Amino acid sequence: MARANPQWQDWIPPETPVLAIFQGPHAYISPSWYATPDVPTWNYAVVHMTGSLRLMTDESLLIAMLDQLTDRQESGRPVPWKPDWGGGRLRKQIAGIVGFEIRVTEIRAKFKLGQNRSPEDQ
Repeated sequence: MARANPQWQDWIPPETPVLAIFQGPHAYISPSWYATPDVPTWNYAVVHMTGSLRLMTDESLLIAMLDQLTDRQESGRPVPWKPDWGGGRLRKQIAGIVGFEIRVTEIRAKFKLGQNRSPEDQ
């Protein structure tokens, strides 16, 4: 989160339960797309995660977190990009962010993607 965003200063005390909602793809489904007559619907994917929140303002923790995130996102590329934390623009940007971690205690997911429909209607 951007350090300039005042929301990070209003975080609740550590170990207080939080809910993070991750909304995936979603779309209106017209009945005209079905092989057999039906009504319109909405397909969607959503995940709710409950846990406790921990702010991460320590520079070394932020760098480790960003290294892990970058490695994961770059791993499938022919020449994965690696951050150079030695100085310059990238190093200066660390001062502009606040990280957070959610220690997940419960995951609830729902995927309504027409899986109950016939193969012709999927």
